[in-house]
Amino acid sequence: MSLLVLTLLALATRVSAVPKAEPKETGCFLNVLGNGDMTSLFLNSSRKFPNPNPTYGTALVTFDENETLYVACPNVDPEWKYPLVPDGEEAKCVANTTIYALTSNKTLDFYSLLCVQKFRPYFYEHFSSAKCEFNFTIQYIAQKIAGEDVDIITLCFDKTQILPLYAKYTTNKWSANFVYYNPNINFSYVPDSLFDDLVPWRVYAQTKQTMENLGVFGYITDDVYLVPGQLAAYDDFLTQFQRDSTFHYANAPFQWNTVNSGNWKNVTSSIQWLVTEGIDLGDVTLLSGTLRIASLPNKGGRPVELFLSGDGRMPVPGWFWKLMIARTPQLAVVFFVYNNPYVEKSVVDEEFKTICKEDVLDILSWATVDNTDPKAGFTYACAVGRDYMVDETMREIVNNALDENSLVEVPSFRLAEAVKMPDGCYLDVVANAPSAPLVVNSSLQFPTPIGAKTTQVFFAQGETFYIGCPGGSFNYLLLADGEPALCHQDTTISTIKSQQIVDFNQVYCTLDQRLRPDLFEQVSDDGCENGGKIQSVGYSIDDQWVETYKICYNPSEMSILYVKYVTNQWMDDLKDYDPNEVPRVWSGIFQNDLEQIYNTIQPRIENLGVVGYITSDSYLAGGFLAPYYNFLSPFQRDTTFDMANAPLQWATVTAGNWQAMEDSMQWLLTMGKDFGDVTILGGTLGVADLPDSDGNPVDLYLVDGNLLPVARWFWKLMLSPSTSSGILFFVYNNPYVAKPQVDKEFSTNLCVDNVLGDITWLSGIDNLNPYSGFIYACVLDVSNIINPTMYEIVHNLLQKEGLTRVATNFNITRV
Repeated sequence: MSLLVLTLLALATRVSAVPKAEPKETGCFLNVLGNGDMTSLFLNSSRKFPNPNPTYGTALVTFDENETLYVACPNVDPEWKYPLVPDGEEAKCVANTTIYALTSNKTLDFYSLLCVQKFRPYFYEHFSSAKCEFNFTIQYIAQKIAGEDVDIITLCFDKTQILPLYAKYTTNKWSANFVYYNPNINFSYVPDSLFDDLVPWRVYAQTKQTMENLGVFGYITDDVYLVPGQLAAYDDFLTQFQRDSTFHYANAPFQWNTVNSGNWKNVTSSIQWLVTEGIDLGDVTLLSGTLRIASLPNKGGRPVELFLSGDGRMPVPGWFWKLMIARTPQLAVVFFVYNNPYVEKSVVDEEFKTICKEDVLDILSWATVDNTDPKAGFTYACAVGRDYMVDETMREIVNNALDENSLVEVPSFRLAEAVKMPDGCYLDVVANAPSAPLVVNSSLQFPTPIGAKTTQVFFAQGETFYIGCPGGSFNYLLLADGEPALCHQDTTISTIKSQQIVDFNQVYCTLDQRLRPDLFEQVSDDGCENGGKIQSVGYSIDDQWVETYKICYNPSEMSILYVKYVTNQWMDDLKDYDPNEVPRVWSGIFQNDLEQIYNTIQPRIENLGVVGYITSDSYLAGGFLAPYYNFLSPFQRDTTFDMANAPLQWATVTAGNWQAMEDSMQWLLTMGKDFGDVTILGGTLGVADLPDSDGNPVDLYLVDGNLLPVARWFWKLMLSPSTSSGILFFVYNNPYVAKPQVDKEFSTNLCVDNVLGDITWLSGIDNLNPYSGFIYACVLDVSNIINPTMYEIVHNLLQKEGLTRVATNFNITRV
């Protein structure tokens, strides 16, 4: 009987984290990530990267007293004066975090060993006299520690075509623990080894010209182009030294950028989720490789194979594939992603039949891909078994991998039952955007997706939630104003009032653009800082209130103190949303004609005696405190166009440092690490002034000389309670004041210390140009806040979360 390794049939059930235990009294406890990206490399006595101890539920590795380990800082910056032998030396565990280094004859605290490398990525490569499939070259990407090779990735490489057949490596659940890693480093390669006389980055720089030399025109554009596609993915590893080794051109053949950010990323992320969060698969072997050569038609319509070195080498692969094998339990699957965004699916479907007997992608409910867009890379999955592949190359690779993993028995299918998804409904709440319905849970909150790589939310069988289409109509006889619904199973739901049983995936909400957004404003009895009042902005669903954000405002001055809302890493996952289609809603928050005021700003300013400051390039317009792109649901996004959320801001400030700060924070929350649910406050402070014709400063109030002010400062506060981290930015809202004056005002009136220079993830800031709006940053520590109003806001927020001071820099660098 041929071996058929169990294909993963269903979504793995999420498991709770292992409770943390107190470290034992003897031995050493070293955190692989203890010093972030400056943690020294250390190995166990077998010269292997050690796995953390599962008892503690962290990246903590344990050693017995007097147990051997190896410590190193490869490629150390010589100016850093690393206290041990940088290339590695043997050490012994003393106790807790204390080690004794034998060669250096030093006893020291492991965490005192800050490792700063001269450059990154840094790795070592060496070759084997043995060969892999088809007599190809075996190369190891490694680190050389204490004189011995420590292999990380094994490459099977075709030196004739200069193309990797595959990269082989091991991963496990611990790879997800390195949340601070910054992948924005350059690719590297070792010259005169695998690439012969070619320099990869030069080949990449000339891809468009080379393709045109082949007679292939018009396929490389500003939006679609070729990039290095990692076979061994950096986030399949725990330590920085392992992750950096993936940035080798030999591990990264040509891949279309849309495929790289599309289904290749989706496949990689799905496997990572299964390994790190789904079920405990132990050490998992991954082979990630290429198959066949891509082609595109020339002007005459004849297909031309894409060899991009200029001399018939370095081809663009036709397919990328990823094979996963777990030995205990025995589970395996192989994914194939088509690496050509210019071919129709029907053509790719036929080619896949020449690779594998059957596509089983549809039964892998944990695998999230997009097979509607050719640019994403059409994706397939195949069961893994001896001689199960149609393609001869893949058959040999898979058979050899099974032999190496000693898989000789047919696995029990009882395990498949153990990883079935919980009974209930998995609803992708934005899949049908821009016609996705509004969905909230029984607590009238927008639900959080079930995982980092999906926008599906889960409701248990029989659980109640609400569905609506405010300002529009459904394609079924559901109540547009909203009604409760019940989960049946998968995507089948029933509505309680309209008594319909429908497939959620087939429910579409079509909005009436004349009513959009059909939002409501609700004034609360609660007060807020500085004697303000609270107004909630959201929707009425089934006559119940669904809130998107709160506004703290001062009705006596007609000013907005702040807008408060919650966001998270999924804010960026709504792909089909056009903000230009959403009409502005002129709020009645101040019981005044806000639209008329905003349309007559210049004469109102000039009536104050302030002339010549508003021009076609420099003018006042609404600056959104809660931007639409901080929300996942299109209905949440629509509410941000309530103009009470948009106090007057100079347009150059909006497009300058305010936008740069917003973009950086969005990157941090969606790409930097998982900050959980994050509380954001965006607000204003003070009243801007400009000189009149006599040079006297005039406060810029737009109504009756003392109402509806132009804010002096805009500010944005971010707090992540789950990680105890946060930051407070201030942006000066006046392009006509010199920086020394603004610097003095900040340090005198707002914060004791400006920590802007410490924030390594902030990008695009221009603090030389006053038109950009000078920007500053404060730690979230009440002892650092000078302004009484801001003191009260920060104090109340931290007190509510049980915090006194939070981290600011997050150990994340954005390059």
